[in-house]
Amino acid sequence: LSLTDEQKAELNKRLDAYEVDRNRGRIATESITEIRRKL
Repeated sequence: LSLTDEQKAELNKRLDAYEVDRNRGRIATESITEIRRKL
């Protein structure tokens, strides 16, 4: 998988944040439902 330097930096930032608080975020279905409601 080819990533830009900016994408690599963002992924590293998110991985670092996860290491600190172990917050997995929302599950995909919740996000998709919210997006569809806003359309």
